[in-house]
Amino acid sequence: SLALPDDSCEWSPGETVEIWWDVPELQLGDLTVNENGCFESVFRLDSEVIGASSASAHQVEARGSTSGTSTREFEQVNPQLILLPMQGAPGRVVTAQGCNWDGADTVEISWVEEAQVIDTLSVNGSGCIDSPLKMPRIKSGLVTLEAESNNALNSAAAYQVFVPALELTPPEGPADTHVPAGGCNWFPGEVIEYKFALENQVIDTGGTNGLGCLAPNSADGSTVFIPAETPAGEYVIQATGLTSGLRAKTDFEVVERSLEFDPPEGLPGETVAVQGCGWVGNASVDIEWGYPDTNNQTIVWNAVVDVQNGCFGVTAPFEIEIPPNSITGPLLQTATGDEAGTATAEFM
Repeated sequence: SLALPDDSCEWSPGETVEIWWDVPELQLGDLTVNENGCFESVFRLDSEVIGASSASAHQVEARGSTSGTSTREFEQVNPQLILLPMQGAPGRVVTAQGCNWDGADTVEISWVEEAQVIDTLSVNGSGCIDSPLKMPRIKSGLVTLEAESNNALNSAAAYQVFVPALELTPPEGPADTHVPAGGCNWFPGEVIEYKFALENQVIDTGGTNGLGCLAPNSADGSTVFIPAETPAGEYVIQATGLTSGLRAKTDFEVVERSLEFDPPEGLPGETVAVQGCGWVGNASVDIEWGYPDTNNQTIVWNAVVDVQNGCFGVTAPFEIEIPPNSITGPLLQTATGDEAGTATAEFM
């Protein structure tokens, strides 16, 4: 609405004053000056009245039938529909906010693509809306929402729907270990159930944070625990949000921890490459040589584990020098993780 008081009161009593909008030029209405040479009125400004007029500073002109003209600046603002957040899981409850709904009591929210009304929100005394709003449940894509008030004001906003995600890093590892997990587009604060999908065996539970992302569920962070009795092989791990009912799946291979030498034999003083995989949950691995040094002390090398693949010596080569006092024959070498697990290998 546009309130037009005139403080100067210098109009001719009884004359007619026309009120004009600048762009597009149109007459908003007219009024009659009172006996004191003043006027005051309120004009409705909505899409039906000012059409394609843009939100900016406009010049409103009063044209008196006998007293000439007077111009005042008026700042046009459009009603707002703001969704917080603007993207996330299907069916999620977001916050619908926005002001400049002056003169309205309610705002109807419609899902444009389906021509479906999904909610009606109340406008507060400040001309604003601020209410929870449940998003449509679609697999993925863009949801366009249109807001229209009971006095014909309107606005629109979009919500990007993403499918929930589950990612295990690395995608393979041994049994009896916590595998780092990530993924967003779940409902905020919901419980996540993990299971071997084909076996229908629940193996762990976790949760999401306020952003709808997988949150830390143990001292190891956000993880999925692979039970100790799980045989080696390929598995499909499914995550299910117990509030949203949303699901996501990913492949995971249960492997044994390994220790390998390349070549598997050598002479004292020679250099050999060492590598191993299946060391998820460990930051490093100690490799103990199967024969002590000349002072009868254990010989140990420390290899750093790559968190992306759970291996050492693969992405970045790791080499050791065969101790000069090593005896001839097969020696049993042992690798021990700094957190859990061991593996052995013979070196000739």
